[in-house]
Amino acid sequence: FGHPSRTRIRIPLTNYNSLADFNSAVDSEVKPITMKCCTNFAEAFVMAREHFQSEYINGNDKILLIVTDGTPYQNYGTDKWMWSSRRPKSSISRCDYTVQVVPDQAEKLHNDGVRVVLAGVPNIDGRSPLADFFNGALAGSECCANSDTNHACLWDRRSEWCASSFEQNKPSKCRTYDGRKVVSDGSNNVFTAENWDVDPINEGIKGMICSAGRIPTPPPTSFSPTPSPTTRNTDGE
Repeated sequence: FGHPSRTRIRIPLTNYNSLADFNSAVDSEVKPITMKCCTNFAEAFVMAREHFQSEYINGNDKILLIVTDGTPYQNYGTDKWMWSSRRPKSSISRCDYTVQVVPDQAEKLHNDGVRVVLAGVPNIDGRSPLADFFNGALAGSECCANSDTNHACLWDRRSEWCASSFEQNKPSKCRTYDGRKVVSDGSNNVFTAENWDVDPINEGIKGMICSAGRIPTPPPTSFSPTPSPTTRNTDGE
């Protein structure tokens, strides 16, 4: 997550010879990460989907575990899905990104047979992510972003879910949540930790992931058979 140049696959899908090999990969590639701004889910979902498509090993479950302390955060810039102060009217807003773009990309993962689950952890203020966003429970609520700055209020202008710089009285562009989920359907795809006590977090994630049966992988795309070559006349005509 973060700036696109830092959104990357750190531990690729591959056959590890042992649990020790996998743990070594985690220690070398994940432990050094510092959790900072920002949480650009859509770009990470695209990358994960492409990686599943190219590296998936038949017979295994496809599970995407989101570990985050935040809600979707749109990057600023000129690339796809970014907001730019130089073209505020033509850029998608943070609410467009949160309400439409992120669920769109999550839905593509669901359609590919990937089980998407969330492990929410507390942020620096001790607050866990907005679980209702991930499980589709915000249907009918509004997300509003100031038109000239893109500072947003993610949930019905409730102060606890508004950026400190969001200005209530300034023109805003609002979007209504339609109830689509980021996590997969099912009753046990969201785990929220109350603190950073690692052992309960590990147990909570383990219980969540292991609680469901296998997700059937969609059949491969069917292709029309290649036509037989044209039969030639033995006389050469």
